[in-house]
Amino acid sequence: MVGHQPLELSIVVRIHAGQPMIVDDSIYGQLEIKSQIIVDLIDLPIFQRLKRISQDGAPHYIQPIRTVTRYEHSIGVWYLSCRYGRPIEEQIVCLLHDLSHTAFSHVIDFVTKNEKHEFADSKLDEMIMKSEIPEIIKRNGLDLRKILNKESFPLLENCLPDISVDRLDYFLRDGYTIGFLPKETIKLFLDSLYERENILFFKEVRVASLLAILFTNFSRLIWLDPTCLLYTS
Repeated sequence: MVGHQPLELSIVVRIHAGQPMIVDDSIYGQLEIKSQIIVDLIDLPIFQRLKRISQDGAPHYIQPIRTVTRYEHSIGVWYLSCRYGRPIEEQIVCLLHDLSHTAFSHVIDFVTKNEKHEFADSKLDEMIMKSEIPEIIKRNGLDLRKILNKESFPLLENCLPDISVDRLDYFLRDGYTIGFLPKETIKLFLDSLYERENILFFKEVRVASLLAILFTNFSRLIWLDPTCLLYTS
């Protein structure tokens, strides 16, 4: 087995009193988080624990270059929801969608024989309710019931071939981390997308075709074959 490499965050967060939170993201560049409720949620210990949860789970141990964490991914999904004009409730849902993930990520689904791979999702509401999150939501005058109803936000998760902000971020982030996607291609995708009636569309067919081809091949070569050592360092 390839020697284990500790997770190293490719995202840097800086906070200065009275100013927006600044996030230096490996694929989106420098982001300003001006929403205080988003900052408050990121600062919670229950969210900070995601820094220690691998996005890829067990494959990280045979492909140490795959160092993406659920923390980076969650902030990335929030950013995409904000970039494409989603309401604050949906931004919160996007930020918190992976909050209940365990160590080794989806390996727990095999341990618990969860055929739909939804063990973490099944614990999300319970985890939120036992945290400080409900108080933060209430303090900001938002409806917790709406935020707990994740299924009402189709841009977070949907079925292929539609594009979700969750799937888009982990494709771009994993692809960049292992050297599959250059930043120029990521920028091309982001600039070409727009939202209409809760669906993300491409402005040009050629860009849509490029993403489809790259996503399909990445899935086959990397996600569906965790023994692949092509990009192992």
